[in-house]
Amino acid sequence: MRNKLLILSSMLIVPASMAFAADSGSSSNTTTDSMGTTTKTSTSHNASVGAGGAVKSTETANTVVDPKGMLNTTSVNSRSERRRNPNGDYSDSKTVNHADGSTESVAVSKNTAKHWTNDGKTTTTATTRTLDPVGLGNKQTSEVTETIERNPDGSGSRKVTTEVDGKTVSDETTPMNNMPMKR
Repeated sequence: MRNKLLILSSMLIVPASMAFAADSGSSSNTTTDSMGTTTKTSTSHNASVGAGGAVKSTETANTVVDPKGMLNTTSVNSRSERRRNPNGDYSDSKTVNHADGSTESVAVSKNTAKHWTNDGKTTTTATTRTLDPVGLGNKQTSEVTETIERNPDGSGSRKVTTEVDGKTVSDETTPMNNMPMKR
């Protein structure tokens, strides 16, 4: 009896926690021009849908350029991740490692929080860009955050904050009246 109960409970719990792969693959392409320069590009992607309906995809790309001769190979690598939730929230990030050694990354996210006390909601969208050239102490980061608060009576506010290297350079709040509620 105990074994049957264990099997039954695992049949109910396991499918809810599994992710179902929808798409994955990879490709590679190599070319050599008349000057002897070989370019090889490899890409791969993977997309899956979770049990809650969240869609997650990952893409990677690698390009290697090898001119004829010794010790002159360069490469560029990039990786991007996307996540989409059924309620419209998302997060995207992309990182590129350039051939000159610099790193560039961009992250964008949107989060919605419902106010359980009065049925209003707050939507926050953040965009962060970072550029890190080769060398010490020259990393640059800028972040723009937009927060929209909607109340059930149609009133609300929009706040946009811009930061560069951790210092606030702009902070603007705008009242919004009779803003329709999206449900």
